[in-house]
Amino acid sequence: MLSLRGLSNTSASGFNESSWSALQWMACLQGEWIMVFDNADSAPGVVENFIPPGLRGNILISSQNQTLGCLTQFENSLEIDKMKEEDAISLLLKASGYVDQADTYLWEMARKIVAELCCLPLAVVQAGASIEAGLCNIIDYLDLYSAKCKELLSYPFFKGASAYQQTVYGTWELSFKEIESRASRYSDSENVQSAQIAILILQIFAFMHYEDIDERIFKHAAKELNLLNVKDERNKLLSILASTVNSRHDKNSRWDKFYFQMGIHILQSFSLIKRSPYEDIYSEHSLGHSWSRNRLSHSEQYINFCRATTILSCSISSAYGIQDSKFHQRLIPHIKAGYQYAAEIHLNNEYDDNTYSKFGLVFRENGDWTEAEKLAVQVVVKRKEILGQDHPNTLTSMASLAEIYWNQGKWNEAEELEIEILDISQKVLGQKHPDTLISMASLALIYSNQRKWAEAEQLQIQVLDMSRRLLGLEHPETLNSMANLASTYRNQKRWDEAEQLQIQVLDMSRRLFGLEHPETLNSMANLALIYGNQERWNETELLQIQALDMSRRLLGLEHPETLRSMANLASIYSKQRRWNEAEQLQIQTLDIRKKLFGQEHPETLNTMTNLASTYSNQKRWNEAEQLQIQTLDIRKKVLGQEH
Repeated sequence: MLSLRGLSNTSASGFNESSWSALQWMACLQGEWIMVFDNADSAPGVVENFIPPGLRGNILISSQNQTLGCLTQFENSLEIDKMKEEDAISLLLKASGYVDQADTYLWEMARKIVAELCCLPLAVVQAGASIEAGLCNIIDYLDLYSAKCKELLSYPFFKGASAYQQTVYGTWELSFKEIESRASRYSDSENVQSAQIAILILQIFAFMHYEDIDERIFKHAAKELNLLNVKDERNKLLSILASTVNSRHDKNSRWDKFYFQMGIHILQSFSLIKRSPYEDIYSEHSLGHSWSRNRLSHSEQYINFCRATTILSCSISSAYGIQDSKFHQRLIPHIKAGYQYAAEIHLNNEYDDNTYSKFGLVFRENGDWTEAEKLAVQVVVKRKEILGQDHPNTLTSMASLAEIYWNQGKWNEAEELEIEILDISQKVLGQKHPDTLISMASLALIYSNQRKWAEAEQLQIQVLDMSRRLLGLEHPETLNSMANLASTYRNQKRWDEAEQLQIQVLDMSRRLFGLEHPETLNSMANLALIYGNQERWNETELLQIQALDMSRRLLGLEHPETLRSMANLASIYSKQRRWNEAEQLQIQTLDIRKKLFGQEHPETLNTMTNLASTYSNQKRWNEAEQLQIQTLDIRKKVLGQEH
């Protein structure tokens, strides 16, 4: 309520002390004036009722509710995010009482603290108050924060550390309590449901990564859950999601985002989440994300972890297309984050075959073999235990694990497992079954990678003949068989045979899959290698550049196929002694592989070896030696002295 107490010359003007009179009086003022609405988190209509008429004066509104931006023009709205790092450090040192004694070491410790607190001003002030009060010193704060994050950010003693009179967690809790109140007090069932959905979304977001939460996760999951006819009350959001698809049991049904967006709108209005300006991508402040998880009871944490993993797994398609692959790539941080949070708060992670299999598929597609192996081993063990060793699903899981082994260069483990699969397939399914053919083809690939060319060729010719006869000339498995045999010929330097087969493979890939399919890209890259080994540089470079450009555009810079194309093109440049171009590509490939797979991954080590060779050929002996020693040390550690 506005009041005129303390203001002069109002009664003489004929105005009383009502808010309406105050607004009329302010509208008549001739000089400059300013009105401040601080922490105005209500709906825009509430604030609008207290804005004086006319065009004079200045009004400043601070609010967590983004919708209040409608009260002014876009250019007059300013979103305040985090502080600059230097300002946050100065604030922390001042609040903690170290401002007069801050040396380089204390400044560095303060920098680490504000980085952990994401330069959030209230969190920085509260950290300073904790240090100044003697709970710890500035050197020990991060250890205490790691062990007692929830207590430090919600401890009521420190809510007076700033003029805001709230703890860090307390500010978010106020917003959440208001949403909870809406979920129970409104008579309008649509408003109640909106608030309920907002709460459920926030709780599920808590078990995903706090950035890049793609709405398509929920869209794809809704369609899958719709077909599954989910009605479990414990998984309330799953039921709501299923209902957002407008036609049950219809594979062509469309996503109706209305209910989901009602909840999203409420969370945005309280600044609990942000939306990307260009896509339906959401994010949270990392501290707010931790708060939304920490406020839950242990049983609530378990339920919402299960909800998040179910939604993520239901969003994964077993179809393999460019868009599927790019979407799956965006899921990896969310899958990893969910399991990380579950481990941190000691949640019981129960085995679910569908979830483990689909998550494993995503990791395999993106070349994250370490994570893929962890899941695949558990799937194999559980399926052997539940279904038996001879069950087709068990064999499928064993084949996936064998593929992971050979992508990691674990040839002995891959060979042992693939021989076991082939023996079971021949016994249970018969010599001519498609799955038996796939097992033979996989074993032949392992032989190729072990340079057992005769064994590989013998199996591959057998597989190709059977594939042509049983599946047809244009079947994808026949195509794979031709490509694998062409690779074996190439590795034996039988260029004419390799080229003849690979040209057939490329032509059929273009016809069957189209120009922009991963199989077509792979075929182009393989033909380029054959040309390169014959020193047909113009042909090989043209094909390889074309394959690399398409991979970057369709799959992204960090996709395994793109990295493979980069490495192949670098190899072509090296063979032509174009060292600068080769080096540039190899450094880029090495940086990405280190980031994605780690220092000890076989592909990372191969790239390091190739870069060292490029340095040697440029007579940059110190750089070459340093890199080769590093590579040798890692190989000894990973593979052993006698590998």
